Amino acid sequence: SSGINAEWPLRPGDNAHYKSSEWRDWGLLFFPKTFEVLVDQNKLSKEYFGNFVDLIIGISLLLSDDITEEDLVTAKKVLDRFFIEFCRLYGENNCGFNFHLITHLVEKVRYLGPLWGTSLFIHEGFNKTILKCFRPGTSSLLKQMAERLQLRLTVLQFFSFVSAKKKESI
Repeated sequence: SSGINAEWPLRPGDNAHYKSSEWRDWGLLFFPKTFEVLVDQNKLSKEYFGNFVDLIIGISLLLSDDITEEDLVTAKKVLDRFFIEFCRLYGENNCGFNFHLITHLVEKVRYLGPLWGTSLFIHEGFNKTILKCFRPGTSSLLKQMAERLQLRLTVLQFFSFVSAKKKESI
């Protein structure tokens, strides 16, 4: 399931330490109401609020347990619109490659399932793999990392080769 915590689990001044699940909770539960109040008080334009609502709708659909083709089409439409409008509202300089990846979430969900079932932080997992490839304090740190990564890749290639040969013989 999406695992959203509807209580107030977050520390407003401590956002540098939020986990991804806490950012999700902020985005889906607390920001919409906060933004709505700001619009009512004429402190936030409806245009900015509407842009944020597109993001919330798209992500909410992709976090559902049962996602239909209609949900995917709707999510694609609102996330593409969110990206285009965000770039217009906040400037192209705030729309880098990583941010652009939001426009590809629908195809990832189509192949991998709901967002809650996959990691959007694969690079962080890879950083752990890299850190395990060396011992701090050695003089040839880069050489050590390269050798250990190459060894891991060779082992993975070997197992892929063996697995393919095994399938051929069946």
